[in-house]
Amino acid sequence: LSIAFLDLSVFPATLQSCASTLKSLDASHNHLNNLLALTRCTQLVTLVLDSNLFEDNCRMPHLPNLRYLSMNANRIANLDPFIVMLRGSCPCLEWLSMLNNMACPYFSTRSEYNEYRLQVIATIQTLKVLDTDRITAAERLKAELREVVGDPPAAQDRQTHLLHAPESLLQQQSLSIGIAPEDRICQS
Repeated sequence: LSIAFLDLSVFPATLQSCASTLKSLDASHNHLNNLLALTRCTQLVTLVLDSNLFEDNCRMPHLPNLRYLSMNANRIANLDPFIVMLRGSCPCLEWLSMLNNMACPYFSTRSEYNEYRLQVIATIQTLKVLDTDRITAAERLKAELREVVGDPPAAQDRQTHLLHAPESLLQQQSLSIGIAPEDRICQS
């Protein structure tokens, strides 16, 4: 269903008549800022909300089947509360795009964008694609290590931080992704 480019500030009431069977919705290029009208859309798999007025404090209803979410060009400025909310509301989310939001530094430095990717990957572990790129095994491992070891201070180099991680932690992480102890580069 497409309700794109209709200059809407609220979702149309007619959406409720098909809410329980709706699988795909494109509501891009409107003036929407509230998602509560989607509460009954539990079968939704694809949701496109580009170019609206959604902010990081918007409430996403529980959408247990949502796999693809595009929220490009909205007003999402604070990443943490937004991605934590998505993790709870969309437990099967595999593809997320947040380009052209203040919270997504895609057009900033590469290191800032990489940090953003790791933060999102660590929080929403079901993701396979973020913005324009598939999530790599290396990114997933770095995100897992980030969760277990913790964030280094901003000025500290991430590789130096990982060198100081306990050997048992690194061994555990190696085993969890299928690297046998004898195949690891750093051995005790």
